[in-house]
Amino acid sequence: MSTYGRQDVTDLLTKLQANPEAIEWRERRELARSLSDLLRDGKQTDDDLHLVAVLADDPKWEVRREISELLTLLPDDDFTHAAAKLSEDTNNFVRKAAERALDRRRKGQRAAKHRRHGIQEVAAEFDEMERLHGTLAAKMARRISERLYDVSVGACVHNLRGVLTPIKTSTTKLLSELDGGLDAERASKHLTRIDEKVAFLERLLDDMRTYSQPIPHERRREKLNDLVRDAMSIAVENLRDKGYETSVLKLPVDVPHDITLEAARHQIVVAVTNVAKNAIESLVVDEGRLRAGTVSICAKLVGDRIELAVEDDGDGMSAEDLEEIREFVPGQTTKKQEGTGFGLPTAKKYIEAHGGEMGIDSRDGEGTCVTIILPTEQTECES
Repeated sequence: MSTYGRQDVTDLLTKLQANPEAIEWRERRELARSLSDLLRDGKQTDDDLHLVAVLADDPKWEVRREISELLTLLPDDDFTHAAAKLSEDTNNFVRKAAERALDRRRKGQRAAKHRRHGIQEVAAEFDEMERLHGTLAAKMARRISERLYDVSVGACVHNLRGVLTPIKTSTTKLLSELDGGLDAERASKHLTRIDEKVAFLERLLDDMRTYSQPIPHERRREKLNDLVRDAMSIAVENLRDKGYETSVLKLPVDVPHDITLEAARHQIVVAVTNVAKNAIESLVVDEGRLRAGTVSICAKLVGDRIELAVEDDGDGMSAEDLEEIREFVPGQTTKKQEGTGFGLPTAKKYIEAHGGEMGIDSRDGEGTCVTIILPTEQTECES
């Protein structure tokens, strides 16, 4: 506990049980705030929980609101009792804080249930593989999955260290300069760097979440031209939001209006957007500037399958980088890339969930072409 020791809690609890106003209300509010530190560590005692209950009945609404803010840290039984009381409090600030805590608790429970369900599904799939193909095949599949997990986590840790190291460096420099008088220009430089890295961290977490989302089974008949144009618009807008002038780009789209497919619209738009963003970013010269170039998207129908190509005349990739990219490991980036490393793996995952395929070819200094093959109809297995 940051302010009060264990004996302090016991002594204060005894006083407050005898007289709710035995200590000044501002000290009671500080006591409520300090309780959150101990509850967050998971080392609470019965005295801590009894003190929460006492402060939930405090005469001052400012104290009750602090208890409302820490409700999500309580064990289930204590949470239910305190939340029921505070969500019906006479003070609006207390009620709103309690309602927010209830909402956070429900979201946390849903997320935990989803994680448990996901783990159970994976275990069931390994059991089914063992039943159909034998113990050896199931063991090999498990080892491959574990290896892919290790590589993916390693790539993400590498990305996170690349973010946290400069943040730590800039923070350390800011702190060291405080004593000697902080220069506004240098402070601005450090804070800008921290802000940029935090923004990247947010993108990384968003991309990790997108990659891990389950693919919906529902499919609807969609016009491919609409999906592609939506994706291109999103990709271009993303660059404009970053301050790039996109008028130097040629962005031809040649997708016949009569090509349709059964698809989960959002996933296909995300997949094509990610590929288009990579293509446009290959034309980045330096921060805030694109060189003149072309990113084209064309499609044709070959039997019952669609062939979609996204091609750029950007910098291209070396054979070594191309080999690495073709592994489609989430979080893995090349030296030329400045993204999170989840764009193409997410696209490939979404395309394959539709029974399709995705490949990539590139020549250093000439450009890159990503080819997407999609069926026009979804089989029962694919959907």
